[in-house]
Amino acid sequence: MNDKARNEIDDKYKWDLTDFYKTDEEFYQDCEEVIKIIDELAKYKGKVTQNGQSLYEFLTKTEEFYARLNTIDVYGHWLRYTIDMTDNDAQKIKLKADSMFKYYRDKLSFIENELYKADLNKLQKGEPRLKPYKRFLDSFIKGKKHRLSDKEENIISKTQNITNQAFSIYNNITVADAKFGTIDINGEEIQLNRTNYQKFIKHENRDIRKKAYQTKNQFYKDYKNSICNTFQMSINKVVFDSTIHKFNSPLEQFLFEQELSTAAFDALMSFIPDQNGLLKRFEEVKRKLLKLDKLHDYDLALEPKLNISNTIEYDKAITIIQEALKIFGDEYANNLTKMLNNHLIDVYPNKGKRTNGYEISSYKQMPRVLYNYHKSISDVYNLAHEIGHAMHAYYTNNNQPYLYYESNHLEAETASLTNEVVLTDYLIKQAKTKDEKIYYLISHLDQVTLYFFITGICAKQEHQFYQRALENNPMTADEMCQSYYDLFKAQYESNNRVIEEDVKYTWMLRYQYHTPYYFAQYALAMSAALAAGHNIINQKPGFKEKYFNFLASGDSIPTRELYKNLDIDLENSKTYEDVLEYIEEKVSLLEELIK
Repeated sequence: MNDKARNEIDDKYKWDLTDFYKTDEEFYQDCEEVIKIIDELAKYKGKVTQNGQSLYEFLTKTEEFYARLNTIDVYGHWLRYTIDMTDNDAQKIKLKADSMFKYYRDKLSFIENELYKADLNKLQKGEPRLKPYKRFLDSFIKGKKHRLSDKEENIISKTQNITNQAFSIYNNITVADAKFGTIDINGEEIQLNRTNYQKFIKHENRDIRKKAYQTKNQFYKDYKNSICNTFQMSINKVVFDSTIHKFNSPLEQFLFEQELSTAAFDALMSFIPDQNGLLKRFEEVKRKLLKLDKLHDYDLALEPKLNISNTIEYDKAITIIQEALKIFGDEYANNLTKMLNNHLIDVYPNKGKRTNGYEISSYKQMPRVLYNYHKSISDVYNLAHEIGHAMHAYYTNNNQPYLYYESNHLEAETASLTNEVVLTDYLIKQAKTKDEKIYYLISHLDQVTLYFFITGICAKQEHQFYQRALENNPMTADEMCQSYYDLFKAQYESNNRVIEEDVKYTWMLRYQYHTPYYFAQYALAMSAALAAGHNIINQKPGFKEKYFNFLASGDSIPTRELYKNLDIDLENSKTYEDVLEYIEEKVSLLEELIK
């Protein structure tokens, strides 16, 4: 079925953006006003850190400016554009938002330079009004040893548009220009694409699933050299950036920026791959339910035949999520209702709409969720996930100044994945039949094992790539593909589980060029979310208050301290032992249910 045009979607299922700008003209007018502010702020060049008073005055002026610039970016680059990327007016607005950021960087690049040069400790001691800005200013003090000269940093900054092209090229190859080939369905040749692939990989006919799987992977095999070359560009950029800024490795830079120690990464990696064979056991349950002699990669997405309804209408999904999240208390529930009642979720697919969902927020604006709802249980989980992001943003937005309202990726994913853990517990407790329990457990474990074991393999692979580049021994395309295959096959193949040769190309579907150690963050976040979810479900005394403090803290507290305040130690192997224990419990329950 073809997607509807945007104007064919009922307004109640589309988000309302009038709290940002009532018209496109208002957006353009705001841009012109912000340009004037940029020009005024540019007059402060050489004066930002003259003394404590001048620094305080400048920071207070720039806070409002950055909030307005952020609104322009969120509206133009995301909200207005991604609902229909074929809309010419939306394209123009996106280009305007992009140009605003370029203008800002060109005119105000001196700010960072002056902050790095100044004696910020002395200025803070002499001006008590700077106390709310301490964490922000201390980040410049901490980062000074990794800072180059103004001239060098400006040169590097001007090359970013060039060095960041890897992700754009990758997108062009795998999305814009991608043609997966055709598959024969009952004598009809059907063009395989990203959308219908999800339908065919879940098809009850095994031959069709296999054809779809092999056809898609053939595309990545055919373009492996181009894709891997863009990947190597990204690796080289990350290695260059870390080396030139006086880090020993990309890992050291990542941990420095995340405010974590190597102990966190080492502890996580020691439990990945799966030491207890839990993924093998989970997949063995799937094999038995599917009544297959051996389980192949193209079987993994197939849903077992259970006596349940696989269709969940959107309004029902929202009711389920609201009921599940009531465990957080009245305050959370009321704020969630407020969000749901204000047209903040764009629900259904339409022509030109971005295919993958996201949550995004702008300071002092209600967060938004873009989604493409298809009435499945995975949609319910994904909605709960994005709502977790939205509620996290709501709390930071209402409790932090602009400088600290955005949480880092690790913290954000912890909040969203915690929602999934809580949702699973609710669904299992509400299940009326054994088949329902099986269905919910499989859906949940699919996510948990993906975020912990599979992303863990990807994190190990990515780390290998950086290490090889540091040694001036980069991997070829074939070596990159083989490295993933070897890691995966060694850990997860069994007598009843076949690891296809094609698996070596599947890592290329997952990679995120723009964020080093992206996968490690997901594995860390899932570990933290399982701990947080467990404590919420079991009503651990005092934990709920700690969790709301976590949601409200944003970037006001160092990452390590923020998690320790939540009774979660990411540097302690006990945290990851608990993850395995949780998965063990759920897999064991599944094994009992299918006897």
